[in-house]
Amino acid sequence: MHKLVGQNPSPHTPTQRVSWSRVRGFEQAERTEYQLREPSFNRHFYKGYFNDKTIFLSPSVKENSSFSCYTEPLDDASPKPKVIKLYLGSQNLKISCHLYNVNEEDTLENRKKLLLLYTSSGLAPTIQIFNSTYSGIFYFRMKLEENQSTWTIDIPRRNITYNTDIAPIEEWFVRFTMHHRLNMFATEGTLLDVFREPLLQWHLGKPINSTEIAALIPDVINITVSKCPCANDVAVIALICNDTVHGIYLGVTYSGFISRETQWFNMTNSLCSLLDDDCAGLSLVNIILTNNHLIILTTLGLFISQDLRYPTGRILNFTKPSFCGFERDDYFSANVWYNVQCLANAESYEVDYISLSFNKDKTLSQVSTCFYSNDPYIEWYSCLPHRIHGGKTLSRRVVAFLIDYQQNTGIGLITVQNKAMVSVYKITDHKLNRQTKFPVFWFPDPKFLPFGMFFHPGSHFLYVYGSQVWFSDDGGNTFMLLITLENEIIIKTNMCVYSHSVAFVTDKGNIFFTKAGLERYAKLTTSAHDVFNLYYDHLGSLNIISLNESISDSLEVHLLDVITLIQEDDIGFDGPLSPQYITEQQMVFFEHIPLNGKSRSVQKSRFYGLHKGKVLQYRPRGSATIVNVFHHEYPPQYLSSVIVDVLEKFPFGSEEKNSFIRNSLRILKVSDTTRVKLQLVSEYYNSSEQVVSSSLNEFKPSDIEKTVVIPGFSSFLIVEVLDSLNALADATMPERVQFNKSFASDMWFVYDFGTKNGRRWKIIVDTCRYWVRELDNLPLNAIKYLDLTQTFNFGFRVTPVNT
Repeated sequence: MHKLVGQNPSPHTPTQRVSWSRVRGFEQAERTEYQLREPSFNRHFYKGYFNDKTIFLSPSVKENSSFSCYTEPLDDASPKPKVIKLYLGSQNLKISCHLYNVNEEDTLENRKKLLLLYTSSGLAPTIQIFNSTYSGIFYFRMKLEENQSTWTIDIPRRNITYNTDIAPIEEWFVRFTMHHRLNMFATEGTLLDVFREPLLQWHLGKPINSTEIAALIPDVINITVSKCPCANDVAVIALICNDTVHGIYLGVTYSGFISRETQWFNMTNSLCSLLDDDCAGLSLVNIILTNNHLIILTTLGLFISQDLRYPTGRILNFTKPSFCGFERDDYFSANVWYNVQCLANAESYEVDYISLSFNKDKTLSQVSTCFYSNDPYIEWYSCLPHRIHGGKTLSRRVVAFLIDYQQNTGIGLITVQNKAMVSVYKITDHKLNRQTKFPVFWFPDPKFLPFGMFFHPGSHFLYVYGSQVWFSDDGGNTFMLLITLENEIIIKTNMCVYSHSVAFVTDKGNIFFTKAGLERYAKLTTSAHDVFNLYYDHLGSLNIISLNESISDSLEVHLLDVITLIQEDDIGFDGPLSPQYITEQQMVFFEHIPLNGKSRSVQKSRFYGLHKGKVLQYRPRGSATIVNVFHHEYPPQYLSSVIVDVLEKFPFGSEEKNSFIRNSLRILKVSDTTRVKLQLVSEYYNSSEQVVSSSLNEFKPSDIEKTVVIPGFSSFLIVEVLDSLNALADATMPERVQFNKSFASDMWFVYDFGTKNGRRWKIIVDTCRYWVRELDNLPLNAIKYLDLTQTFNFGFRVTPVNT
């Protein structure tokens, strides 16, 4: 895996200057790790010295240290949070920090030793506070006092921001280092302005305690989470219950659920007041948090909160738009859609849109089955105008509808007679034009079942998901296939702006991962929970959120280590592979129909696009990168093949375990079958070939699923041992079989990529091969504005690992 690392560049490594672009890959910007590898210091083992400009360290200093920082006053002896979440109120920002060794216990004594070591050497931490439009550097006090265990800093609020109005504001990132630009112990975190964040100024309903939530857990069938567009650590979580429980229950967090401070509210009464207190059957369907409003979709209608920017000191009020002709059952299958955008420092023309789609055919009493509106959501429009074909109105079922803010278009995901398509319409004065902007895109697979659609925030990548995943980089004009699933469908998604990550969840609990715009993906894991949801916090950490009545706020938060999961996941399968050389550095592996076990009935290829870019690894050694996947019906008995670039040569089968390779080999035709016969021939003969007689050099049942490889000719997968001298095999390249020709023992060899003797190969994500370091210290999510004639250059250095 590639990784951005904070190391000083080697003077021998070339530097490349390029135009503004991004390095893409699973490894791109993996900054969900809160500590980087840096040397730590121990008074007894430290072998180095300081001068006014340079720190000299011996190679023996190899441990990991990181900062722990916090704004809350904490007891010196108490455990300190390892994830840095800071909060700015109406007063100054006061921060305390200490160093700790990630491999040792974080004790008060160790904190004092590390503080004394660095302060006496003239070093103290610095903090960089930044978002996409602001960056500032602040220095901690270099002061030693008796029993001091932390460095402290007091930053006036006005030095960070002058604004005090309630409005959407970008949550800041913070980066702590031991002295600015030294990149020692670089540790990242977030800073949230709780004084200005709109949602945090409100009581959403009647406060309830975790005991009341715990009583609901047995009846919860799903949970949904929605994040603040500008501050992803601020989120709402809502419970979707079965038909035995009625009501709306929401929780609010400002720490990304890690501080156990989730405040729960019962919002039933607030919504019932708009229904003339006729709340029978009121249940949650979905929630959306926009820049200025909380949107709640229920079984009894859509509810829109008052503007969150203007707190009243009272419980949050809602309005309920009217959509004529829809019943309670219609809202069960409805959904609300929102293209996430942060409107901090919004221009006058920037505005949020939401849409409501009823996944059903239109009836005579209904104006449309899909509606959209812009903030403040007073006037609603039909998502798609009907088009006339031969005088008849073509009825279409709208699955999802989004507004593309960049191109000012409306994009509809629609099914017509069980076939899916995407239509893109230009918007003028908030209304759709009747003419499409692009030709309609029809998804080619009639079995594709669409479920939803989203834009990745901060980019222009549009994803359509369901039983497959497609993505578009041009706003819906064209699409590329990313994922194809068998007997499952993607029903949940989550995205992160900071790390450009995308996560998908299927109805079977499988979790898949990719990066925005990347044509590869990986399976992370399968959730052990039946009821859960995914959540990316502001720093890009991916968490599984589930319910647990024994925890103080009833929420269990499990951090997924994405890097480890994608490297450990084996996406191989039980079935024999047959290798065929193209060159010494490139091979083809053919997937043969399984010959034994539970997979015997499998007649469909199990190589997919998922495998492209992964590594085929053999035990004890040997590996190759899969560069292409092909599905085919020829040669017979082979379902698919992959082309691989060899990284490390695969070992031949040894004579001890494959004694028959001591003989010559003759290839014979077999009548009425596509298979060939492999016959062992004595290596020692005069003018005529003789069949081998030694029992030590014969075929054995354990040789089934092994591959005979003859360079320059077809390979042969052994499928049946007829007797000790003859075996049936399937050729990988039938046109390149030399019949009735004998090959001496030194002209052919054997590989075992079968499963009969235990599968020795697996398919995994490749390990890190390069380190990429950006040289200009740019924030990861920095926005650069360029005119048409301008260019922006930045430099990065690529260093091979282990060189």
